[in-house]
Amino acid sequence: MILAVDSSSRSGSLAIVQGHAVIAEAAWTARGPGGSLHLDLASRLMADHGREFRDLDGIAVATGPGSFTGIRAGLSLAQGLAEALAIPLVGVPTLEALSAQLAPHARADTLTCAVVAAGRGQVHARVAMVGDGIGIACGTAATASVEEVATALAIIAGAARRPVLIGGELLAQDARAIFEVIPWATILPPAAAQRRAAWVADLALAEVDRLRADPWASRFPEDVQPLYLVSPAGPRPADLGWHLPG
Repeated sequence: MILAVDSSSRSGSLAIVQGHAVIAEAAWTARGPGGSLHLDLASRLMADHGREFRDLDGIAVATGPGSFTGIRAGLSLAQGLAEALAIPLVGVPTLEALSAQLAPHARADTLTCAVVAAGRGQVHARVAMVGDGIGIACGTAATASVEEVATALAIIAGAARRPVLIGGELLAQDARAIFEVIPWATILPPAAAQRRAAWVADLALAEVDRLRADPWASRFPEDVQPLYLVSPAGPRPADLGWHLPG
């Protein structure tokens, strides 16, 4: 059984997952600059579903990119619990978890773009090509304006207008900017694209099992560190370095 934590931005989420079954989940949008996560909230979620912290086999935490405050809040909670319970802690990049969440909404050969707000008119974005129900990364995550992300997606979608599915933290004006460049794109509604910590747990499950089975494996919670991205200075390619896999 895994407790998963995602507070990478104002959108926060907790989940209790046993195997691949979601036992309990809570999600919210914080008023402040980071997803508010507190030990008592996790405790109530466990107690409301007949679980205790001592029942946990591991902790999974979203490591970013996103809000500095939000990421640190979630990581501190996860590290403290893992240390106190002497159980494995596994970090999962936030955009990888969101990409996995988007994949079931897309048919094969669709480009998916997972987006987390970066502030100051920019977003953190990761693009993947969906095939056989999974997403294969099209390069590394980037921080850019919504217009730059849309232009890069249009370039790699090509003249054939490969299907494009975008989901995550987007404002109404962001959607309009995307449709101006990629009129054939599909943007998931907020209810479908709200990040769910259960996906963080799902991606961490195999690593939690490995750490529990290997007595020599590193289990130091401090080994899990936040992932921060910034927009690089100077010119960069219009495709943001993204490319079709293979």
